[in-house]
Amino acid sequence: MGVRRPLLFVLRNAKRAARAVWLRGCILSAHPHTASLQVMGVAVMRHSRSMANNRSASDTVRAYFAGIRSRDSGVADLFDEAAQLVGLGQLTSGREEIRSFYAKSIANASPTPDLIGDLLVSGDRVAAEIRIALADGSNLHVVDLFVVRSGLIQSLTYFLADES
Repeated sequence: MGVRRPLLFVLRNAKRAARAVWLRGCILSAHPHTASLQVMGVAVMRHSRSMANNRSASDTVRAYFAGIRSRDSGVADLFDEAAQLVGLGQLTSGREEIRSFYAKSIANASPTPDLIGDLLVSGDRVAAEIRIALADGSNLHVVDLFVVRSGLIQSLTYFLADES
């Protein structure tokens, strides 16, 4: 059974029982049979690039984590030109600003994310609970909420659950 914490939802056992929790004003719910996730109240952006039309939302998110793990700031190419990165009181808008954000993050902290459980997918929305190892030996426990359309990330909102 998952543990409930402020700013964190744990839906590892979503196939056993449906759950819903509040996360900063958004209702998150898991379907009991498919482990799908519904996220309501998340703003999304329209995309202008369709190069990745054949890539599913979950494939895009997996490619994102693979890029971060390989320390590739080119992971920004998975974002729409008008995408938004939101977290910890910061808003980063546009692919080039996002590229700069990741280049600095990779250079300064060498984040290595590891998924905790499966991705939770509902249409174009994907949620991931992750543990991020940093270069200084510390770890972050984070929840990432993605909106992906036509194979490109429209928005990524991340929530810091705790440090350990």
